[in-house]
Amino acid sequence: MGRKKGVGRGLEAYEVALIKNMRHRGMTRDFIMSLILRPGRRLTPAAVSEVMKGRIGPEIDRATDEEADAFIQMRLTGAHATAASSLGGPTSQTVVLEIIRTAKTSDANYAALESRTLEFKELTPTDKSGCCAIAKTIAAYANTGGGYIVFGVRDDRTVVGIPEPKKFAKICDQISDVATECFSPAVTWDRNLVEYEGKSLGVIYTHRASTKPVIAMRDSADIQKSSIYFRYEGKSQRIEPGDLLNMLHDRDRVVAAQASQI
Repeated sequence: MGRKKGVGRGLEAYEVALIKNMRHRGMTRDFIMSLILRPGRRLTPAAVSEVMKGRIGPEIDRATDEEADAFIQMRLTGAHATAASSLGGPTSQTVVLEIIRTAKTSDANYAALESRTLEFKELTPTDKSGCCAIAKTIAAYANTGGGYIVFGVRDDRTVVGIPEPKKFAKICDQISDVATECFSPAVTWDRNLVEYEGKSLGVIYTHRASTKPVIAMRDSADIQKSSIYFRYEGKSQRIEPGDLLNMLHDRDRVVAAQASQI
């Protein structure tokens, strides 16, 4: 995708290519506009319609699905990160409510992408096996780019709340015990209870690990010793070879950069 400016209505060529892809995949105009807009930018909704009618950038090819998915991921996760840094952390009431609002209003076609950094659970875990499943997801987030688990929300994004919010802290302690027992190096994560329309939601945010990979050191339920878990669309599973190589290459680059500064 090129970056020639002034294609029409202030859109750049790469934005036209992205709009064509998103509209071709059935995403709504309002959702597309929410991604294209940025602070201080004035852009009319007609711009999206004119792209699709061929009045803007008819010579520009549609972006690939991979390019559009990467752009959507960057815009949504970037917005959450910016909010978190200025509003009291990733599990603050304001940040979590904005994530819920975004999830409920986002186009259904974004569901798979969303699941890389955000997972909804209707219920909190009730036994060690359930805690192991959450700990595995936490480890997978740490090995990827970080992410949220929100309890009290169904997969269809209906907010139902957790039934016993006073027990959430104890449940998190149990999850923490499993994570500490099973994974090394230690994973950093935050937790909080927030209120949404009179319902309590339990929130866990896992930070991206500064030292990777986070490895399973023992077997427990469906956690397998020596496994490295990674976050893919909608699931946490053992890392694929290509992703492991990329992770190790990134780690080597960081180590080399640090060594050059000594």
